[in-house]
Amino acid sequence: MIPLTVLFDLGGLILLRSRIANLKSRIHRIKHLVSGIGDGVGQASSLDMSAMTSRMMQIVTDVCNELPFVKWDRFIDCHSAVVVFGWIDREKDSYKDFVSVEVSYRGYVEFTTSSVKYSETISNIYVSHGRLPSGTHQPCQRIEDNSRLAGVKNVVRIRDS
Repeated sequence: MIPLTVLFDLGGLILLRSRIANLKSRIHRIKHLVSGIGDGVGQASSLDMSAMTSRMMQIVTDVCNELPFVKWDRFIDCHSAVVVFGWIDREKDSYKDFVSVEVSYRGYVEFTTSSVKYSETISNIYVSHGRLPSGTHQPCQRIEDNSRLAGVKNVVRIRDS
């Protein structure tokens, strides 16, 4: 019988090797991007590592169009995913709620929003399109309403104290 500590050490070693391989891959990509900066020789094109293939452009378009109440504003090509940002008009005041959606090359999403009204709706829409697993919605919460975050200094306060 193999002692449990040895099994744990082996599992940790396998995990460590996996992380090292991941880091080596990232370092290689960074070296490739940085190798020609300034001299124009060997410089990586922004398209070399872009996630915005024609297939990805279609996925991002579909993901955005699935939320017709969002006015889409900006995106960031993160090379392995695309993050899109948009705004939701609020009916009660002149403010807007933000939405940020990270889109994977497989069409899966992760999102964040400041909208209490649309948070669960967004989750349900993406679940119905197979972009999110069912039951993973996390509600938006105000920092000012959480006593455990009372130490945060710059807080938007909308409640009367």
